[in-house]
Amino acid sequence: MIKIREIMSRLRNLFTAKVRLDQTPTLYSRDTGPICYEVELFGDNDGLTDFVQALLSSGLDWYWASVRQYEPIEEYKTWNLPTWRSSTRLTRETSDLLYQDFLEEDIDDTKRAVDLIGVEVGRELPTNESEFRKAIDDFLSEQNLAIKVIINRICDTRPLYIFAPQEPVPELANLLNRWSLRKDTVNRRRGYRGLHLAKLEDMKDGIAKLFVNTHNSSDAEP
Repeated sequence: MIKIREIMSRLRNLFTAKVRLDQTPTLYSRDTGPICYEVELFGDNDGLTDFVQALLSSGLDWYWASVRQYEPIEEYKTWNLPTWRSSTRLTRETSDLLYQDFLEEDIDDTKRAVDLIGVEVGRELPTNESEFRKAIDDFLSEQNLAIKVIINRICDTRPLYIFAPQEPVPELANLLNRWSLRKDTVNRRRGYRGLHLAKLEDMKDGIAKLFVNTHNSSDAEP
């Protein structure tokens, strides 16, 4: 079985050329199943702050997980971030950790891979890997039971990949509108298959493992 670090390496090689993308979004569309917006929502610290605040005020609850490939460079070592951060609920109190996860770089000049999942307020994500994978499958089949949106930052790429239902719930629709992301107004379009290895179907096992941290529980944030 391909390990997450191998997948991250392949994805980094595939998307390295996209680092200098502008803020014009790309829609990866299909007839059924979640669509994906590729967009660079922040390019500096102020933009990252605005992004995190938008999540906190969205009317959804958010959980995130992240991982780095190698040890951090010297200036980030004092943060003492775990190699693997399993599922962590985003709150005002934990928002600084998400901010740091997005900023940290390792000795290979690579940022962390970060996955964010939005759910309805009061809903919790599964803690069992198979149940977590089932929740993603439900999202992919548009049953939309628990997961409302998945946001992925692939290693050292600046764009985010936002997987959203064809018909998002009002809270998500308002958030996407805030970022000028509407499937009927985005001009740059590609077929969903154009995501290649970044298709959610290809990443779901790695996301499930990351959130429940089945690889190395000793690295999880207490």
